[in-house]
Amino acid sequence: MTNPAPITTLYAGVLGLLFGGLSLHVALTRMLLRQSLGDGGNKPLLRAVRIHGNAAEYTPFLLLLVLLLELGGVGAAWLHGLGGAMVAGRILHAVGLSMRASANNVRRLGAVLSIGSTMSAAARVLMLGLGM
Repeated sequence: MTNPAPITTLYAGVLGLLFGGLSLHVALTRMLLRQSLGDGGNKPLLRAVRIHGNAAEYTPFLLLLVLLLELGGVGAAWLHGLGGAMVAGRILHAVGLSMRASANNVRRLGAVLSIGSTMSAAARVLMLGLGM
């Protein structure tokens, strides 16, 4: 069976593993703190939940845009650049948000890469949609 979107598949796998790791972190933090619902006012749990939630908010849409670009025939170098920025952005954001001072340059760089890759991909998808 031929994979019609091998580049998207690669980044979906990498981001899926990252998401699974973040999910496991939330579950283990919940078990450790004995907090099954909500965050119970516990800052480490709130932080873990928000890191996971932020990944859940960004990752699916980013992958959809990459898939549309790949199926639209955009070159592999562009797609790998975008995928690399996505992965780096998600990792840096998670690391930065997990730091004691959540307002830090690691988190900012992760946000810039995540938002920048989203906007770049969206602009290129729009161009494809307009036949450009």
